[in-house]
Amino acid sequence: MTIQRILTVLMTLTLALSAYGAEAPSDALLFDFETPAELANWAPVKLADVKSEQPAPRIELSADGATSGKSCLKITFAGGQWSAIGTTVIPVKGTWKEFQTLKADITVDHDVVAYVGIGQGPQDPAALKPQWQKDVMLIPGRNEVALTIRHGLGRTVIDPKQGEITSFIIGMFQPAVGDVLRVDNIRLSAEWPAPQVTGWFSPYNHDGYSSWAAADFHRTKVIPRFDVLGADMKVASYEELSKKLKPSWKPAAPLTVDQVEAEFKAVFEELKKTNPDAVMTVLRETRNDPDTGKNQTGWKFTYLNCHGPDGPNAGREGVAKKYETVEAFMRHRGVLLQPDFSPIPKGAKILAARFVLTRVVDKDSKPIDKPNLYVAEPCNRDWDPDFANCYYYAKGKHWKAVNGIYYGEDPDFYPSLLFHGPGSSPVNSWDFTAGLKFWIEQGHENHGFFIYGDAGDYMRIYTPKAKDIRQRPAIWVVYSAAPAK
Repeated sequence: MTIQRILTVLMTLTLALSAYGAEAPSDALLFDFETPAELANWAPVKLADVKSEQPAPRIELSADGATSGKSCLKITFAGGQWSAIGTTVIPVKGTWKEFQTLKADITVDHDVVAYVGIGQGPQDPAALKPQWQKDVMLIPGRNEVALTIRHGLGRTVIDPKQGEITSFIIGMFQPAVGDVLRVDNIRLSAEWPAPQVTGWFSPYNHDGYSSWAAADFHRTKVIPRFDVLGADMKVASYEELSKKLKPSWKPAAPLTVDQVEAEFKAVFEELKKTNPDAVMTVLRETRNDPDTGKNQTGWKFTYLNCHGPDGPNAGREGVAKKYETVEAFMRHRGVLLQPDFSPIPKGAKILAARFVLTRVVDKDSKPIDKPNLYVAEPCNRDWDPDFANCYYYAKGKHWKAVNGIYYGEDPDFYPSLLFHGPGSSPVNSWDFTAGLKFWIEQGHENHGFFIYGDAGDYMRIYTPKAKDIRQRPAIWVVYSAAPAK
């Protein structure tokens, strides 16, 4: 063996032994709330993006809720929109470049939306402005929270280029008077936890953390998978389905409402040959429907938005106005629509159905020539259009994850796709047979569905408020009524 070869082997062995003996990076304790001196560093603060003054929370040390040592930080809120406390005394100095995850133990009496913010560079102690912020949907009881700080989008990533960490904020969205957060053992970790993704179906969703989703993943080690109804297929996400269908994508024919109606009437006539008792009708929010002459007034809709940044953000926390048109875009910005199924008799058998959606087209619109896909998820919550937003589905009732992106036990939305297809036509008609059976034949309670697509297309659609009745969303259906008993 040559001397060079011997030196190479010795160097390889040295590096291997060094790696074998090296200890894995450990957590760095940030706040543990064990002494009155630590508590004195914290005070009520007004977030820079909140316009009005907020009721000051009360802070104290408490043994109740302590998970490390003898005490924790107890924050008792007095109401407000975004009520918070903060500190500019940061025990772990630097930019935190070496850390991947912020961890904390937070105990709550009921489900709430907590808030964590981190500032970099010079800060005004009276109005802290975080560069990084995260909303946290909490389960009643003790929550072992893990928030990714080096992976995600926008303000979900701490950028070392912004400078040293100079402030830390803890708060709550719309706390009731007397709501309490018990916080302990706040620490930093060099570990990026599995599944090492931050998309919408991850427990570390880049638009807001959910303890419900995190608990599901820790138990199952699986991210939700979706049944594609009518296609005998399961996919991990909308994106996976989009990739499967992309090779066969073709621009849809530029249909009109009259053409959609004519095509479906032909389907109806064909079905009548084997189903003499078949009935065709159209479901649509209207009075004196031009196609049926009937009145239907039970439709409802709203626009949901959990687009970042987290924290004070009027687009997320407000209740959307009910406009004549609205966007149907990505899973964090889309329309929640609940049709009225009352015209379909109980026990009916669905023979065929189409969901018809009209997109807004103006003189400057160009033909859609890139692959796109639209889908719909069925909702499992009795949502109220006058209160539903990113955090609540009805007054005082939280989603389990932002925008209802939770699919575990008692889900916000079922992990099913009711329909799928391109949305490139001025009038889109998607096969809704399997989707309608989900409610009418399988017995799921009708709470409507969330429509969304991908970044390949931006579709603005007409809503049940459209002035032109025939531009409103509609379901054309052929059913066979149950025999009389």
